[in-house]
Amino acid sequence: EFFGSKLVGAVLGKRPLSSKVWENFIDVMNIPRTFKTIVDVSAMLRQGALLLGEPTTYARSTKQMLKVIFSEKNFQNLDAAIKSHPLYGKAQDAGLFIAPLGKSATLTQREEAFMSRLITSIPVVGQAVQASQRAYVGFLNALRSDTFYKYANLWGKEATENDLKALATFINSASGRGSLGALNNAAPILAVGLFSPRLLVSRPQALFSLFSSSALARRVAAKNLIAFAGAATSILALLKFSGAGTIELDPRSSDWGKG
Repeated sequence: EFFGSKLVGAVLGKRPLSSKVWENFIDVMNIPRTFKTIVDVSAMLRQGALLLGEPTTYARSTKQMLKVIFSEKNFQNLDAAIKSHPLYGKAQDAGLFIAPLGKSATLTQREEAFMSRLITSIPVVGQAVQASQRAYVGFLNALRSDTFYKYANLWGKEATENDLKALATFINSASGRGSLGALNNAAPILAVGLFSPRLLVSRPQALFSLFSSSALARRVAAKNLIAFAGAATSILALLKFSGAGTIELDPRSSDWGKG
């Protein structure tokens, strides 16, 4: 944040050999999963769908995604805009997750779909992965920060520290960045066996925000979850009754909602 990626890289270079070997091992193990993300813009629905209740913010974040996918400079401009916002400090204090982009980012700081940084060194493939990563991280960072800034501004002085923390917790979980608790530091290892452990736990955690101690955060969670449920139900019904697809509508089935 303050000294730039070069200094961070130099500091990380002073770690014990065992730490470097272990991180490179986990990095290599995550190459197959990262390889699957080439030309991947699935963050819009895979991670961000639960925030469909913020259509203006969602559309603006999508526009940012399209701007950064082919331009490192545009990503840096987006990153600078997020971090120069007057409420950025409060967002960080509240625990809002803003993913870094670059080789200096540690394993636990990266988005789950892009755990491997060694793959970016491969000619052509590495460039495609970097473009996908910019789109992925850019969209989610813009969506998280814009949503937080919107409500923090709307609530003004009415919002307590607890309200802002509850808001950040919901935004994180609604955008696929769930908390693994005591296993947070083990997320890179878990990701080798589970494609996205944070995403898996984020869905029930988003629902738990309906019971948050913050009434303000509860309203935001209810608004977005209802909007998502309505949109998902409408799409599934259209597919079912148009004949374009076969959808399992029995909630007792393990394939409920799947086509």
